[in-house]
Amino acid sequence: MTTTLLHCIVYSIDRLVQQFFDHFNKHYEAALASDFTKMDLVGQMDYLKHIYKDVIGHWEVPIYNDTYVMVFFGLLKKLTGRWVITNDTDKAQSLQNDLLCGQGDVESTMPTKLLMESAEYIDTHSPELKEWFLSCKEEVLALLADQNTAKTTCTVAESSHGAVRNRKKPQGAAISSSQDALEEAKKNVLLSIRMFLNKYGFRCINELKLEENTLHDDPGFVVDMIAGYVTSGAYSIASMEKREMEIRKQAEDLVQSNLPIHKRVIYNWVLFHARRGVKHRENLRFARTKIWGVVRNLFRAVGMNLYKLGVVKMEQDVFYLTVDELYAYVEGRSVTNDLASLVEIRKQEWSGYKKGLQPPQRFMTAGALGPYQLFPQLLDDLDMLKEAEAEASSDPNVLKGTPCCPGVVEGAVRVVTNVEQAKGLNGEILVTARTDPGWVPLYPLCSGLIIERGSLLSHSAVVARELGLPTVVGVSGGLLKRLKVGNIWSAH
Repeated sequence: MTTTLLHCIVYSIDRLVQQFFDHFNKHYEAALASDFTKMDLVGQMDYLKHIYKDVIGHWEVPIYNDTYVMVFFGLLKKLTGRWVITNDTDKAQSLQNDLLCGQGDVESTMPTKLLMESAEYIDTHSPELKEWFLSCKEEVLALLADQNTAKTTCTVAESSHGAVRNRKKPQGAAISSSQDALEEAKKNVLLSIRMFLNKYGFRCINELKLEENTLHDDPGFVVDMIAGYVTSGAYSIASMEKREMEIRKQAEDLVQSNLPIHKRVIYNWVLFHARRGVKHRENLRFARTKIWGVVRNLFRAVGMNLYKLGVVKMEQDVFYLTVDELYAYVEGRSVTNDLASLVEIRKQEWSGYKKGLQPPQRFMTAGALGPYQLFPQLLDDLDMLKEAEAEASSDPNVLKGTPCCPGVVEGAVRVVTNVEQAKGLNGEILVTARTDPGWVPLYPLCSGLIIERGSLLSHSAVVARELGLPTVVGVSGGLLKRLKVGNIWSAH
């Protein structure tokens, strides 16, 4: 990228991002209003072409911003190490993270905060409401699925998720225990969850994998998270934001006291751009998640039509076919009409892949790639990080990674490989290989976060900073093998 182009991006990035979202939101809202299940296969594949051309085809701004944030994030790291903390790389990195805390206006944190608001309402309204929600999960889910109940609750006047937050909460002894008050409170809770699902129901674990079920499919995850916040009392947004701002203020004071005025002006200019770039990056990535939700629904509708035609055995089988194969089938140029057999071959290969060895984080191959796929154990010899991991593993009592949010926490660890294993999380240190945005509602339920993969600009790091959660990412040395559920570890 030329210096001239970078200069243009620096001074116009806010305008470019706003233009991107104006364009994106227009097409996104139109997609949400479309019922893909009422389209035929031709109409569905034409709509996919529209998304590729008019939405994904206009994805330059996120790429520009990625360059912008990488430049200023790198400059901030260099200046922090040279000017502010010159003799300790770890402390310099920690200061850089602290300065990026408390950004605010990061959309990917909003779903979790909205669930925390619902938890606060349930916990502070009345003991009866709290008991009903915590002990009657099946009833809550049944009421959420009941369309008649949905119509009743949606007649409530509020049109934003603030409906629950803005309702009057009875105070102290004035809390009513009458059946009418309790039923009204239940409606408010159901309304808040439905409004959450309407806005964020496209989200899921592994949300860039189109075949995954969403929160619309299984709202039980949402109910579990709210219940977890109620049980643990981890729903105070104000205290969370206060901690973020305290961390940020201490870091800013340190910079203020260590730099003369001329260096401070330069440093703060770089810091401003780094903060702005990180915020834009997270919000732009959230837009990607949104359009992925639209594409998921579109492919599901394609699968429904293929199933009705008897082309595949299950609607979900569509996710075992390539986009080119779908276009070819619809356009009459497919090399085979037996798509069901293709699906079965892919299912067998996928099953074998899941049972096989997990490839290293980084490896380099030479020559034809096919043999490496047939013999994945060969990749282990090509692991580019093997020596580093061996060195990191030399002390059995120490694991090293990249700190993302300050704090020292000591306690039992919960080692999980999927989100199902994290059910019932209550103040433990959460340990896992990787996370994506679908894991974020778990964050307020843990006291710390240790992740095998990731970097300072990864989603886990950005959201952890916004939530004030002590976090370490990029931990090498066999993290999941060395830590076991219930072990007592200190993370800092």
